[in-house]
Amino acid sequence: MKKVLLIVFVFLGIILNAQCWANDLFIDIANSKNDAFKAFYKNAPVENYDAYKILSESKQLRQDPNTLEALAGFTKKQSDYIKNNPGRIEKIIDNLKSENVRCTTCTSGSNKGLPPMHVIIDDLDWALITFKDKPDVIKVLTEMSASGPKADGGAFMLNTLRNKPKEFINSIEGFEIKYLPDRQFEADIKRAINGRTHLGEYKSYKKTTWENFPNNTGSVDQLMGYLKSGEDFSYTANIMKLADADNPTRFVKEQFQKVFKKNVNEIFKPTEKGGMSISNIRKQFGENIETPKDFLDEINNFDSKIYKNIIVE
Repeated sequence: MKKVLLIVFVFLGIILNAQCWANDLFIDIANSKNDAFKAFYKNAPVENYDAYKILSESKQLRQDPNTLEALAGFTKKQSDYIKNNPGRIEKIIDNLKSENVRCTTCTSGSNKGLPPMHVIIDDLDWALITFKDKPDVIKVLTEMSASGPKADGGAFMLNTLRNKPKEFINSIEGFEIKYLPDRQFEADIKRAINGRTHLGEYKSYKKTTWENFPNNTGSVDQLMGYLKSGEDFSYTANIMKLADADNPTRFVKEQFQKVFKKNVNEIFKPTEKGGMSISNIRKQFGENIETPKDFLDEINNFDSKIYKNIIVE
């Protein structure tokens, strides 16, 4: 019987120009003690084999029933995306693997800051369906295919959004939105709230990365860009990455406080030299601010207006 199955799988591999992964699948089925994995390939549709092919380079993921089921569903429902973006989902999965994302049956995978792989794949599917009328949602997946950290950050954002109420989701107007005409900064999301634009930034940083935030030129420039834009904005941090911080919310706010203190002179420069107008300073930080001293007093208060825009969840 095994010889017959081997012939079938080799023949299937030749047809699909994928003899190597077809042989691997036969061996995995023959050796597996996981009944759910074996059942997944009993009278299976073609998308089940597509899922295995995509995961074939990962011996653990390719045998995880939950990951296979999620990816098979994705390949079936998002066939146009896969056709128009060849290799993109493979790159996203590879990047998530590089960030040690877990799976249900994997013995490796240490990233407890993100949900398991099958949930992330379901989140990708959800995003493409939910925001199908907003073509720029594709940019999120493109970003996730660029690197491991970007895949991690995108997975955190999509999972966070998926758990938001309907009113929040309906307020989203776009993704990866450029918010300063003369700079390349892009906000992760753009929302419309009571007729006002609200920009959102999602950071899936561990504690050591947040500690470097005040000294990272790119991070500081991005934050200063948000401040100078005059738009409402918020930062959302991944609390699951901050288990080693005594008070994660206070800890993240302290990193922003350090940026504000170091850049007080930049903030109070004349607007023609790149500073913020006093009206914008008051809007972002507090209505009673007149001088740099007032500003420094205000940012020492963690109940201040600016810190309400820093969310840790």
